[in-house]
Amino acid sequence: MKLDSHHRPRDGGSATRRRSISGVQRLQSKDGGELHLPDLVISAFRGIDSLHVPKLARVTLFVGKNGVGKTTLLEAVRIYASRGKASDLASILHKRGEITTAIDEDGDEIDSPNYLALFYGRGIKKGQTISIGSIGFSDSSKQVKIEPKPLKSDDLGDLKGSSLDSLIYEKALVLRVSSGQAGFTIPWIYSEGRTGNYRLFRHRTWRRLLLFEESDETSLSVRCVNLGPGLMSTQAIAQLWGEIALTDYEEQAMEALKLVFGNSIERVAAISRDETEFKRHRRDVFVKIGGLPNPVPLQSLGDGAIRFFGTGLALATSRDGFLTIDEAENGIHHSLHRDYWRMILQIAHENNVQVIATTHGWDCVRGFAQAVSEMEDAGGSLIRLEKSNGNLRAVTYPSDALLTAATQGIEMR
Repeated sequence: MKLDSHHRPRDGGSATRRRSISGVQRLQSKDGGELHLPDLVISAFRGIDSLHVPKLARVTLFVGKNGVGKTTLLEAVRIYASRGKASDLASILHKRGEITTAIDEDGDEIDSPNYLALFYGRGIKKGQTISIGSIGFSDSSKQVKIEPKPLKSDDLGDLKGSSLDSLIYEKALVLRVSSGQAGFTIPWIYSEGRTGNYRLFRHRTWRRLLLFEESDETSLSVRCVNLGPGLMSTQAIAQLWGEIALTDYEEQAMEALKLVFGNSIERVAAISRDETEFKRHRRDVFVKIGGLPNPVPLQSLGDGAIRFFGTGLALATSRDGFLTIDEAENGIHHSLHRDYWRMILQIAHENNVQVIATTHGWDCVRGFAQAVSEMEDAGGSLIRLEKSNGNLRAVTYPSDALLTAATQGIEMR
């Protein structure tokens, strides 16, 4: 697959043969099937009270003012993809700095994710349930629900009669995460009427009782790779490169890098090394460039190289899943946005990846509009999030009006 702007697409070959990103008029590869999320409904999650996006595309770019909820929407997609995996919930809260003090069964204070911050209004209201998913499917497993449930005496098992038993008399709540018939309970307790009274139990028996699966079904989760808003770390790049090295997908990431530096890029390798001072093992990514005697660190090539290469890697490793990109404009020169989105549209189509991204940048929006208009059946959609009368709504730009708005400078952000 050649992505550089001067390569002309070849004729013939199999339906899955990759074509030049800049020369594509019609996508050659056959689409991988229905989208994981044809639409999106979010209720009571963080700063979003209620939102319905009627239609998502293969690649959807969201715009909107700061604080309107774009990053929260990406977090919701991540939760949906993992079907509410406990570690993802904790990771999102940690990244947001939502940490509180919890008390374990020994009475010791420990740091804990502040699960109350997952709920709209930063607290649990009567009957409030977080819901994320699609109404385009009748299957209940296409919805993820997070809801407070009363802690019952039977839930304590062989811990009943201990100091924990008193919790059932304090209107104690636990968090129940479910998708269809599958679900689990997070070992976190909140006592109504006692503001800030959190308990997170590390007792193995307690965790065994609460962290259980109620279904023998195959996991419903799909892979979701997350990029941004900052640049991908060297360690993260090395890890993703290790997943595709010596496979056909290696070419996709390499060609993404060539969009910035052309065909002078010859090879990429992740090289392990030990830091003698701290005895730590690390992997650095090096690039072999034609005309230079020695490989150079990827970081030395600049933010654009890291962004393009990281995105190519993410598209290759998230096949049949999701890729979320927060602040997609970061690290990219204004002249390269069109090529960046052409790459994403093409590889997302080939790898059956559903991409959901956000941006504040006008150059990013214009490049996206140009790429979508130039690639027939690309499956790209631009949606603006805006608040009207206190309600959050999604405004979709029709594909035939997208390029006109971009070229004439009509405000879409």
